[in-house]
Amino acid sequence: MDIHALMASRHSVRQYLDKPIPMEIREQLYDFVISLNKESGLNIQIIYDERNAFLRGWQDMANSKDARITSL
Repeated sequence: MDIHALMASRHSVRQYLDKPIPMEIREQLYDFVISLNKESGLNIQIIYDERNAFLRGWQDMANSKDARITSL
């Protein structure tokens, strides 16, 4: 099976609660991400309250001129 067939056959279902994350938890997450970014040189970001966050990311990647899929 090639990589394209694998991607087409993959099916994930995620269920999220329609419940806001408390500000105290958001602040803890923010502090943790900031420390990880400093240690690693990464630029991890947390996005809240964006219903299409996952969908938009995949659409942007699929529409990119530079998007390449290679098999392992």
